Amino acid sequence: MERGSPSTVVVTFPADGRFGRISRVTVGGLALRAGVGVAETERLRDAVDAAATALGPEGRIRLRVDWDTAVLLVSMQNDEAAVDDPAGLRAALTPLVTGIDVATHVVSFAAG
Repeated sequence: MERGSPSTVVVTFPADGRFGRISRVTVGGLALRAGVGVAETERLRDAVDAAATALGPEGRIRLRVDWDTAVLLVSMQNDEAAVDDPAGLRAALTPLVTGIDVATHVVSFAAG
């Protein structure tokens, strides 16, 4: 884990699906700490799963979470893998989170 400001956490982990739990635990814990409700936290964790899957299985994913009172901004990046179906990922994320941006190597969204 890289050192960040009190409102930023950055974690880098292998894009292999076996390490996806790292992103779920990180985002879930931060969401609850920021005051995001339990149901919305579960949707956020599901969104992180979908983004991690789309950015794998090769390389390393860099997860960055910035937060303020009850708002989390999530960015996930893997320079060694490309999102194969940006429209499909956007459609999967739409019922879960807001502010969705899907680029070749980066997926970002907000919750809260």
